[in-house]
Amino acid sequence: MATAVVWLGASVYKIQSSVNQVNKEADNLKQKIGEAENSIAENDQLRENIKNESYLEQLARLRLNFKKPDENVVFVYRNQYNADAIANSQLPITNSELKWWEKIWQWTVELARSFK
Repeated sequence: MATAVVWLGASVYKIQSSVNQVNKEADNLKQKIGEAENSIAENDQLRENIKNESYLEQLARLRLNFKKPDENVVFVYRNQYNADAIANSQLPITNSELKWWEKIWQWTVELARSFK
């Protein structure tokens, strides 16, 4: 009788571990299905956006640095080193005690005045 109880317990343990493994695999597959559905939704949204001409124009401006022929472009560098290099070499700013954003503002005002 004791042998039957031990055998029954071992069988239940094996079955339970198999059930747990199957449940983990099912959860992993559900997660992969969710990720695939999200990817499909993103691709559908991208497909719709590509049909929109203003989206394509914005994409060309941001990624390819395109501009219209009659347009002036101003670059704002977030890196202080680049902002200082431009401020010292190309921009008509002479006061080195100004903060980087003050230099950009001053340059923008001077640029706007040059178009009058």
